[in-house]
Amino acid sequence: MHPQVIQDHPGICPICHMKLVPLNVNSDAEAGNSSSGKRKILYYWDPMLGPSSIAHAPGKNAMGMDLVPVYEDEQSAGRR
Repeated sequence: MHPQVIQDHPGICPICHMKLVPLNVNSDAEAGNSSSGKRKILYYWDPMLGPSSIAHAPGKNAMGMDLVPVYEDEQSAGRR
């Protein structure tokens, strides 16, 4: 639910207090997204600010946190 929350151990999301689920880092290769395993990034954004924070290059938000990449295979509706 909050892709910016990543921990190296089980726990609770500090934002919504839901149980964190394991991240399967091999899911992209298994899904056959590409032969090289590279995914195309459409844009970067700050999920806390929404669409007004979309950028075409990596960067940081006003609080100094990294912008989150949105990949082509994750895009379901809206901006393309």
